[in-house]
Amino acid sequence: MPQDWQIWLEQNLQRGCSEEQLMAVLKQHGLAPSQVFEPGDIDIDQSLREFVLERSLAGDGGAEIIADGMAKGWPAAQIEETYLDLTVDPVFRKLLQTQQKLNKCSWMMRTQDRLRQLQPNYAAQIERKSVPGFSEFVQQHYSLQVPVILLHGIEHWPARHQWSPEYFAAHFPEQMIEVQMHRQSDPNFERNSPQLKRLTLMRDFISKLMAVQYSNDMYLTANNAAQNKLLMQALQKDIADFGTGYCDLTQSERQFLWMGPAGTFTPLHYDLTNNMLVQLYGRKKVTLIPALQMPDMYNHCWVFSELNCLDNADLKQYPQLQHVTPLECVLEPGEALFIPIGWWHSVESLDVSISLSFTNFNQMNQFYNEYPSDLIK
Repeated sequence: MPQDWQIWLEQNLQRGCSEEQLMAVLKQHGLAPSQVFEPGDIDIDQSLREFVLERSLAGDGGAEIIADGMAKGWPAAQIEETYLDLTVDPVFRKLLQTQQKLNKCSWMMRTQDRLRQLQPNYAAQIERKSVPGFSEFVQQHYSLQVPVILLHGIEHWPARHQWSPEYFAAHFPEQMIEVQMHRQSDPNFERNSPQLKRLTLMRDFISKLMAVQYSNDMYLTANNAAQNKLLMQALQKDIADFGTGYCDLTQSERQFLWMGPAGTFTPLHYDLTNNMLVQLYGRKKVTLIPALQMPDMYNHCWVFSELNCLDNADLKQYPQLQHVTPLECVLEPGEALFIPIGWWHSVESLDVSISLSFTNFNQMNQFYNEYPSDLIK
């Protein structure tokens, strides 16, 4: 591009002139995007295209993009051409419309979250109380999506008084079960859990988990439920309704066993159902983050965050975390934690732990059927 036209373009971008108007003027003078530079003059690399696209979708103007791109080492002429090409691309226009819709949704979520924080049980503390009647629970927690720790909901379960590692070793020693092994060798152990599944005898699994003091290397979780149906069927005699009227007892396949040593860890994620996590043996520490804070959770992959946990998170690298309000609780044996759908959570076993989670509430909980299939995995 001639030097005088380059100066003209930079000045008008800085003034905030419309990119479409500037492009129209350039075209009138025979300087359409493909003609601004002679073939071979400039090799616009993919990283520059991605930089300009990302910044444009974030709402930054041309002058700002050019200045920041130059600071990264790209020539101004390259950035200008890439930027102008992009602004007249119909695919980009469609992307921009979609991004603007997403921005409006994020704004509304953040606004609702700030207003919800006026409620003490929303993002300041998790209430602990004796299990209420199911209709009261629905009105105060299920429908409002407020977590709660419930006491005395399983005192009538044989599992409450019998389940322990020794119980499983004595009653199911030859039961073949599926577990996850070698988790510590894979930094993405949760996302890659299918590759870590192994079959073992119950007695061997119990022996291994009792032999370590602190480990995330072996864990029986809900991800193993399909292969452990026979075990869960045998355990039904030890399980009953939670409280009175909470569970649809015809859907026992929506109950999930968790068992592992101290140190087992589930990284930050959200679930596509409402969940009740019932602690039967040992203790678990749970960190919860409201679902409305999703725009600040770096949700880069399916239901996972880029961060496994919030401990020692780098706010310079993840500045949006400054808006996050985590809640922590320790779940004792006999207690149950209601985890509303979409609420982020990470879970750490503080002791050898046995838990049961269930999603078979006597209320609507099939929202995962409407989850966009293209977002899975």
